Amino acid sequence: MCLIAHKPAQAPLTDSDLDRIRVGYSNNPDGAGIMYPVSSGIRVIKGLMDVESLVHLLQSRDWTGTPLTVHCRIGTHGENSPSNTHPFPISGVYSDLRATRLTCPVGLVHNGIITTPHDLVEGASDTMGFISRYLAPLARLGATTDQLADIAGLTGSKFALMGTGGDTTLVGTFSRAHGWYWSNESYKPRPAVTRPVV
Repeated sequence: MCLIAHKPAQAPLTDSDLDRIRVGYSNNPDGAGIMYPVSSGIRVIKGLMDVESLVHLLQSRDWTGTPLTVHCRIGTHGENSPSNTHPFPISGVYSDLRATRLTCPVGLVHNGIITTPHDLVEGASDTMGFISRYLAPLARLGATTDQLADIAGLTGSKFALMGTGGDTTLVGTFSRAHGWYWSNESYKPRPAVTRPVV
């Protein structure tokens, strides 16, 4: 069902956090991506198809004072490919939605399944269809990040939307642990199963 992990600006990125992200990736192994603010908008880097690429990217800079959202995907709709990993820009243009490196005004990650009717191009995910059909037209009309989050919330799924300056709106129930917000507990190691000897 995917994992969203959001680090507020004041939270650190520790070795223990990286371990939790490794576990989250192993439980949601269909690719990953991150988003964070830069001076020109929200930077999206996705299409990380193995855990070490994700960890290497996270270790490549100092995240002190920077909000950061990490998404680990487990595919439910659309192909398992770099272009279907999250985050996505709020755009109605599928080439934007499929781009693995871009800067945009608002970035979005999703955890859940969207059953709202939407048009999908071949191989696209439910999230891409929802953004293209519902959120992008509202953004073109001037909807704020909070308004887009309200519409996303109608799906019953969980989302994180990051806008200007890294302001992030979490939609749905997230737990706070270790200074981060988590959309579910798939970042926790699964207990070992022991079988009785017969």
